[in-house]
Amino acid sequence: MLLGDPLTGNDADTKARGVPRGRPQANEPARALLGDPRNDENVIVSQLQARMLRFHNRMADTLGSSFEDAQRMVRWHYQWVVLYDFLPTIIGQDTFRDILPHVAKNTNPLKDPPVLKFYKPVKEAFMPVEFSVAAYRFGHSMVRPQYRLNLNMADRLPIFSTTGPSLVGFGAFPSTLGIDWSLFFKMGEAPALGPKRVQPAYKIDTSVVNPLGSLPPSVASIPRRVNS
Repeated sequence: MLLGDPLTGNDADTKARGVPRGRPQANEPARALLGDPRNDENVIVSQLQARMLRFHNRMADTLGSSFEDAQRMVRWHYQWVVLYDFLPTIIGQDTFRDILPHVAKNTNPLKDPPVLKFYKPVKEAFMPVEFSVAAYRFGHSMVRPQYRLNLNMADRLPIFSTTGPSLVGFGAFPSTLGIDWSLFFKMGEAPALGPKRVQPAYKIDTSVVNPLGSLPPSVASIPRRVNS
């Protein structure tokens, strides 16, 4: 997979790269060359996308096999993270174990199959607007107003801003904003306070932080898709 420019800031990752971008044009920033442009909405999600690209390349090098084999392994790893990390974090361990009894019993899905209820459309399949526009927007309430991306940053930056520096995406950002992922995910012992602490998501509730109430035009409007 094509990678972007080198990123610095995380001293533990000297090979950090961003997402690939097209050349900036008149009144048009350097858009990310991605299948879904929303994966460049902010600096954090952009580097998550870049991490997946790097992981794919590492998997291809490690397996030494076909593109399809590397693609399959990356998908399986992603699905594992969604199923065994993201899902129990969101719905809680009790509900998670009710749905996946093999986890509670320490067996396997063949012996103790998942307890699933499938959506079966009568005529035409669709995603209910109550879910796509309302229910799954809970993630917006989990966004913090500011983030520290690495220990070389002088201070935290707001996730979005219309008046000053921020982590807004849909264009090239300073190369010094390479992310130290130990500030976002628990990777061992970390202090409760100070610049090295993990920055957890906010609790799920009915409010959003101030930056999400005043989005910059590049986020509030639909970005144009770039042809590579």
